[in-house]
Amino acid sequence: MRPTRSPRPSGTRAIAPTAASRRDRWENRSPRASPSADEGPTAAWRTCARRYDSRMTHVSESIDIGVPAETIYALFDDTQALPSLVSFVKSVEPAGDNLTHWVVEVAGVKREFDAKRVVAEAPVRSRWESATPGVDFSIEARTDATGPTSTRFSLDAEFDAGRAERLGLAKAVAGKLVSSELKKVKQQLEASHGA
Repeated sequence: MRPTRSPRPSGTRAIAPTAASRRDRWENRSPRASPSADEGPTAAWRTCARRYDSRMTHVSESIDIGVPAETIYALFDDTQALPSLVSFVKSVEPAGDNLTHWVVEVAGVKREFDAKRVVAEAPVRSRWESATPGVDFSIEARTDATGPTSTRFSLDAEFDAGRAERLGLAKAVAGKLVSSELKKVKQQLEASHGA
């Protein structure tokens, strides 16, 4: 037996949300924030669901580098030095208490936003997330010592690629970009540290 629905009042009809109303809801949503411990598991689930939203492009690449983890962490911990390490980061400037102003450019698309460091676990992990409403971006650098003078370095980036994501192009292009950037970082670090 099928469940029955209550009939709509006569003369009314269901109205589907328009693309503009969905876009307005998306653009006016509250900025992503990590839940505090007292907000409970529901808040953590909402944050996780937002973080892995299907509209977001997530890229994760790793490389083994012949230098200690502390050396790599120290370089990526200095956000103002990031443009010299990673070419898609054009500039990072201090913008206030625990905030930095980032300018990034990927595939000719330039984005500017303020980012907040949300994780700083020396010498293992650093994570920055956009603090600008309407701009979805996060980047995380992780190190895992594989020996006394060797490290597996991982870079995760997550961003809203817009139309490129809907066309299925963003992940492939961004993956190649991050992979080539990690190879350049490896060459720079190993050359400067005699590995």
